[in-house]
Amino acid sequence: MKDTVKVAAVQLWIKSELKSGREGNIERAIALMEEAVALEADFICLPELFIGAGLSEPIPGPTTDVLSDFARDNKVYLTGGLFEKAGEIKYNSTPVFDRKGQIIFNHRKVNLFPWEPTFRKSTPGDVLKVLDLDFGKAGVLLCQDLAIPETPRILVLKGAEILFVPSRMPAQFLTFWKRLCRVRALENNVFVCSAGMAKQKWIGSLIVAPKFENDVIVECGPDQQIITAELDLGWLRETRKDSPLYHVTTWKEIEQVLPRMETHSFILDRRPDLYLEEIQKIDSEK
Repeated sequence: MKDTVKVAAVQLWIKSELKSGREGNIERAIALMEEAVALEADFICLPELFIGAGLSEPIPGPTTDVLSDFARDNKVYLTGGLFEKAGEIKYNSTPVFDRKGQIIFNHRKVNLFPWEPTFRKSTPGDVLKVLDLDFGKAGVLLCQDLAIPETPRILVLKGAEILFVPSRMPAQFLTFWKRLCRVRALENNVFVCSAGMAKQKWIGSLIVAPKFENDVIVECGPDQQIITAELDLGWLRETRKDSPLYHVTTWKEIEQVLPRMETHSFILDRRPDLYLEEIQKIDSEK
């Protein structure tokens, strides 16, 4: 495993959600991904449903073939979302490609937004998987998945060091989304890389570190662009092992330690025995 990795989020202008706009959306995505490759990104994250929300395709299929070729030719990891047509069932999915262009996992959105089961006729997925990549461990979520606390927490408990989150969070949720990415990063001691849409009502692309201060490493404005960040996985791994607060014995030591702390391993303070007992009580009363 490496101590650092460079990640990229693509904020894409999706001009049309219909079939007529598919090729243009893909061309703009490729142009931005080429910029990310020129900046030596190891992992590129495209937005949710980046070819257009009015389209559905099988996986593997025409779009995944394009992404596979790009990942293989440029030796990068890559994920980008689309509606997956699996027989009579439709999923909101984001396949993950390795540096050889192979699909190593296809994340199907677990927590659907209110209109997805009805208006979009989507079916929720039921798999949360951590990927062992050449630089470390990563998880992939889709938009609303990050808003449900248990979803990212499970991936982190399985070892995820970075969460890649293709998104289409509505503009009305933008303040919430930025705060949510920051909170999820800090409470889980994990990096978060979110990629959304440009110029329209679905926005919010940023890369966040689990730090008390200067946690937003980089974020997009409203326009189409890419952002990149080099993430210090070595630092993350060390902070996950321990915290200075577990070793102080006097108030004076606490006063000395606190100003120097960049983060805290809140996940080490969990009480799963208590939670399980309480959840069982609640379930039995229903």
